[in-house]
Amino acid sequence: MSGEDRYLYRRFHQNLREDLAKRGVTENYTGIPGFYLYRDLKPGEAWVLLWIGHRKAGDISRIFDALKSEQEEIERELPEGKWLWERRGNNQRYAWIWLTKPEPASINDPPEKLDETRAWLADTVVKFKEVFNPRIEKILSEMGNEGAGE
Repeated sequence: MSGEDRYLYRRFHQNLREDLAKRGVTENYTGIPGFYLYRDLKPGEAWVLLWIGHRKAGDISRIFDALKSEQEEIERELPEGKWLWERRGNNQRYAWIWLTKPEPASINDPPEKLDETRAWLADTVVKFKEVFNPRIEKILSEMGNEGAGE
């Protein structure tokens, strides 16, 4: 990667962080322990993903399966793109739900296209929180209430 590209990436991500901060989103935290949002622009693509981890493998599987059972509805509520729903790691110690922007993107795109990509990333991160957080909180609540009253 050239020095100019490194500069462009730094500037792009700094602007993206500022855009997200204005919307109340700081760093990668969803506000729920063990659930993080990551976003990036890599050569050829821009993407956002929800990472699920820091829990027992069985819990991760249950959370992932519960979210996956609503996959069609979730995907309708979020922007168009290429989806990947996947459990990862030894003994499925983490999972992710990944959305890639449908149009190719590059740090070397014209400024107006880079602005469009940055806006897509910021909008998608915010929308991921809006769509996933209530579902995650409900799943965790139901998991915590299992066996109550027995």
